[in-house]
Amino acid sequence: MKKRFEQLRFAPLENHLSIKGKDIDIPLMEIQSNAINMFIEGTYSYGDNTNIWISIPLDNLNTPDGSVIPPKRGYAATKRKIYVEFTADKNGENTLKFRFRKKQFYKQRGMPKQYRADLKMYRNMRKEQKKGH
Repeated sequence: MKKRFEQLRFAPLENHLSIKGKDIDIPLMEIQSNAINMFIEGTYSYGDNTNIWISIPLDNLNTPDGSVIPPKRGYAATKRKIYVEFTADKNGENTLKFRFRKKQFYKQRGMPKQYRADLKMYRNMRKEQKKGH
């Protein structure tokens, strides 16, 4: 893994950010490199509203070849993940919290019922992807 980070290369990043006052909204974005695959989403704020979630698929541990950047797979295809919640307050204090579920992400945005709907949607997407292979 150390060697992969020494020669770190990224796949192209594509997304549309929205800026509202002091806040930059980041929709779900896949970041793929030869060392690690992750997803990032949330709000970066120049005020006190920063709340960014990083989803790290557990299958990063068995990536076979660090010399090649694997193709992007999409959020649903990566299955189990751990989550890192990054927040910053108005005093500039940063906080990292490790989470095993993304339920709190939905609660913070006022859409707790969407959590279960998204779980079901991603499960169905994985089933469809399996059928296609």
